[in-house]
Order: sequence, then structure tokens, then C-alpha cells
Amino acid sequence: IDEETLSFEDMVEDAAQAVLVSADCAATSTASPAAVQQHLREARTQVEEGRTEAAYRSVEQALRASLSRWLGRPASGMTRSHLKAAFSHRGLPESVASEVVDLLDACDRAQYAPHTPRAETARTHLQRATEVVRRLDDASSSSPRTR
Repeated sequence: IDEETLSFEDMVEDAAQAVLVSADCAATSTASPAAVQQHLREARTQVEEGRTEAAYRSVEQALRASLSRWLGRPASGMTRSHLKAAFSHRGLPESVASEVVDLLDACDRAQYAPHTPRAETARTHLQRATEVVRRLDDASSSSPRTR
């Protein structure tokens, strides 16, 4: 029974490792600079078309992809508190960290609150997100990754 249990545990561990590797690969491909810029372009188009909720989804995708690049791991499942801890650990300036959290909160409100933000508000958030992405790219290129 021990051999069977060990074998089963090994299979579970192997399967879990495969899922993690797959998630890392997916995060890497969706976190490329081109993918981040594509999400931002989609958001601009969606704002101009009056599809504000969709624009906020695209902004959130751009932010999460940029964070994944900066962190070197998927950011899609990270809570605000996990993100804040990672920001502190990696030495991200407080102004950028606060802006990221504020923008993610704005994206959540826009997607899940009963009202839809006005187009001017969405444009402002999109501009702020574009600047945050630039600052994250600058931060990731100027300092080595520590995991």
C-alpha cells in the first residue's frame, strides 16, 4: 500500500508541477510587451466606441500582464495584499504601487458596480494605466529580478 500511495502522491505532485509550468508559460506569453500594448490599444478603441466596461477589462488585463512581466510570475491570481507585499519586497516606489492598486480598484468598480463610469473618467484611467505600465517597464529593466 505504501508503494501505491507513494506512486499516487508522485503522480499528484507531477501533475501539480505541470499545471504550474503551464501557468508560467501562459503568463509569459500573455505578458509580453506586445500583449500589454495590445490590451491598451483595445481599451482605447473600446472607450471611443462607448464600451466602457469592456475598456476597463482591457485596462485590467494590461496592468496584470505588465505586473506579471515585472514580477516574473503570473499576477492574475494575486490579491491586493499579495501585490502590495511583492511591491515592497521588490522595491517598487510607493507612488507606483499606490497607483497600481488604485487603478485595479477602479477596474473592479467599473466592471462590478451598478453604474458605468463616464467616458472621460475611463480615458483618465487609461492614461494613468499607460503611464503605470511605462513605469513598471522602466523599473523592471533597471533592476534585476528577485523572486
